[in-house]
Amino acid sequence: MLPNPSIGCINIGDIILGRYKIVEELGRGGFGITYKAIDTHLKGKFCAVKQLNIPQLPRETVPKVKELFGRECEALMALEHPQIPRILDYKAEDNDYYIVQEFIDGGTLDKELESVASHRVFWV
Repeated sequence: MLPNPSIGCINIGDIILGRYKIVEELGRGGFGITYKAIDTHLKGKFCAVKQLNIPQLPRETVPKVKELFGRECEALMALEHPQIPRILDYKAEDNDYYIVQEFIDGGTLDKELESVASHRVFWV
């Protein structure tokens, strides 16, 4: 399988899926890149757009992968918990897969873990 050539080709100001205007890159990792975006259909409400890093697949497997991706996203959309960001939208477009989630302002998990580690008290 070849890497996805379009991963990381999104620029600040681009509009993804016809409605999400990218305003900032929030992070990147092995699963893809997460952006902060404005939902232009909902009066500028912020959201997080994840572009998944799915390698280029053989043409004959793409329909099944898109079906499984959609099924998984629908299952995730049904989850409701105050500590899980809601999935608002998803789309498989050409060889690009996107998940749009509720944007929760705050620090990253890395920063939170650093903060906790720096405040540890060790008893001897």
